[in-house]
Amino acid sequence: MRSQRPVLSGIAAMLLGIATTATFAETVTGSFNVKVQVLKACSVTPTNPADIVFDTVDTTSTTAQSKTTSIAVQCSKSTPYEIGLTPSNANTTGAGTMTKVGAASPTADQRIAYQINSPSSNAWGNKTGAGGNTVTGTGTGAVQTYVATAAVAGTVWNVEPGNYADIVTVTVTY
Repeated sequence: MRSQRPVLSGIAAMLLGIATTATFAETVTGSFNVKVQVLKACSVTPTNPADIVFDTVDTTSTTAQSKTTSIAVQCSKSTPYEIGLTPSNANTTGAGTMTKVGAASPTADQRIAYQINSPSSNAWGNKTGAGGNTVTGTGTGAVQTYVATAAVAGTVWNVEPGNYADIVTVTVTY
């Protein structure tokens, strides 16, 4: 007759394993954080707003003109910002000068003065902070649009005929 000892040993070992497993049923817990830092951001969209193009005039015209462009800014939610406009002459009050295209050293007869104004019709320049002349806002996460107006007095058209241009830089400080 065969010995039943190996079978009983196997059953005993299995029972001990179950009993041993049951003794490790206690648990402890730990935790870890899931983190991210979200930085504030602003952008001008599109990067280059549409140009302001005045109507064609002749040198005898006395008609004042004003034209607009839209400046779209998108900033993070709750981010305060200021939009400054700076003509190429670096005037802080938005008073710029278009010069005759191709004139190496433009003379007075090759310059046309203009003024940039904010939606509230105030001069729109680049002086930030208290007493500044920028346009301010608070980000919503969505695009916010502002209208800039460039105005030319009717007395400035008596210049050399040709094409005149200037570049205005849009700066968003946040």
